[in-house]
Amino acid sequence: MRKISLVVLLFTITCLPALGALKAPVKVSGGLIQGAPAADPSITAFRGIPYAAPPLGDQRWKAPQPVVGWKGVRIADKFGNVCMQNPTIPGSFYQIEFYAKPEPMSEDCLYLNVWTAAVSSAETRPVMVWIHGGGYVEGSGSLPSFNGEALARKGVVIVTINYRLGVFGFLAHPELTKESGHNASGNYGMLDQLAVLKWVRANIKQFGGAPDNVTVFGQSAGAGSVVNLCASPLAKGYFARAIVQSGGLANSGTLEEAENIGVDFVKQVGVASIEELRKVPAHTLQKIGVPPPNGTGDNMSKFWPILDGYFLTKGQRDVFAAGEENTHSIMTGSTANEGTTVIPASQTAAERREKIEKLMGTRSAEYFKFYPMNSDEEAWESSAVAVRDLMAGGALQIGQFQSRQQEKTYIYYFDRRPPGRENDKYGAYHSSELVYVFNELDSVKRPWTEIDRKLADAMSSYWVNFARTGNPNGKGLPEWPAFGTTTDRGIDFGDSIKLGTMPPTDRLKVLEKENFGYIF
Repeated sequence: MRKISLVVLLFTITCLPALGALKAPVKVSGGLIQGAPAADPSITAFRGIPYAAPPLGDQRWKAPQPVVGWKGVRIADKFGNVCMQNPTIPGSFYQIEFYAKPEPMSEDCLYLNVWTAAVSSAETRPVMVWIHGGGYVEGSGSLPSFNGEALARKGVVIVTINYRLGVFGFLAHPELTKESGHNASGNYGMLDQLAVLKWVRANIKQFGGAPDNVTVFGQSAGAGSVVNLCASPLAKGYFARAIVQSGGLANSGTLEEAENIGVDFVKQVGVASIEELRKVPAHTLQKIGVPPPNGTGDNMSKFWPILDGYFLTKGQRDVFAAGEENTHSIMTGSTANEGTTVIPASQTAAERREKIEKLMGTRSAEYFKFYPMNSDEEAWESSAVAVRDLMAGGALQIGQFQSRQQEKTYIYYFDRRPPGRENDKYGAYHSSELVYVFNELDSVKRPWTEIDRKLADAMSSYWVNFARTGNPNGKGLPEWPAFGTTTDRGIDFGDSIKLGTMPPTDRLKVLEKENFGYIF
């Protein structure tokens, strides 16, 4: 009797799904890779997968090239290098919040990471590709808050990525334009993101993902990247849905303007050609191209995505106004205190007023009625509110354009103040929703409550549901109406989840011509 029981037990064990799914090596572009069990052994994590050749030497400032193959099995248990960037200021808000540990940095940085609970390549799970923010000058796909384990547990395959930043990702120059073969230069970071989507199309099935059910999602500069992918003719067909977190339809500079910036940069470095510039050490170029932050906001990077005539042929707003975006399945939103961690506290009211007068011209007086700046403190508060309104207005504009096409858009407004450190000052700050979306609260040291854990569980479920079907609603979740279907504009994620109207919109009209175009 005991022998029979042992046989039955052994048979049962061998028939159970393997913990740490996909234990066998996986074949991808370049060769075989071996993942490792995540903290939850039902999830397999593949870290540091190269999706393109290292952009070194003569490949600096060129479109990403095919990945360099390897022999044997590559153990994918460590994140790849982060792309060139300045370290965050020790003790600064974001350094404490998200960048607790420095990461290895190099131009050799074109890596991605995958989390999956699939047990075989026969599965067809929705895929979510995360594009990090950071002003196009910092960040990575390997920050602890972007751990894909919790989302993978809910049934999706998660991909996080690195892409070239700053002067390495967005330098335009006449010589680079001429040598490109398509009469364009400057959007190398965007071409990296496109290369990721092509890699996903070719390889994600091996991880149990559905190559025809891909959602791109990102926050801040990552949200801007998502909108650029929606607007780029080169990205058409590579994703089904898009999530835009704290981003809208921005004005992009022209190739000519960017080339002039590039010419000035070459002179500043002290070389005579792109050939010589490619020989300058990366750290030297980083120091000159993207000065470390000085707390005033005056020394920001000049290297951003542009209308290059190749990756981007039309402005974002023009594409959306014409209904030509690459997907009409979009979710978007913003936080209640977008500007509190963005507006430098060192600027005086006089300095802020001068900037606004240069920007707004004859409309400045009207602007100051809604955003008064009669003292330094009031100027800081008004500027923070203006950023909040700008972000919320961007989400509403996307919803308005989508509704003209009879398409559903789901808009959120996040106003939960993370408990603990300086939450009275910063509130629901820019990027505060990230740990809720990834359901990774413990990646940030705060005294989280049951309210936060329930909210994170709900938000991550909404995001996964949207990636699965294009509708965030699901069993056990408060109903989230599509934009324009109720008098409320969307859903409010706060101490509770409820319908919301977003910020007051009378102020948005002040910024309409300058920033939004038509909103209402």
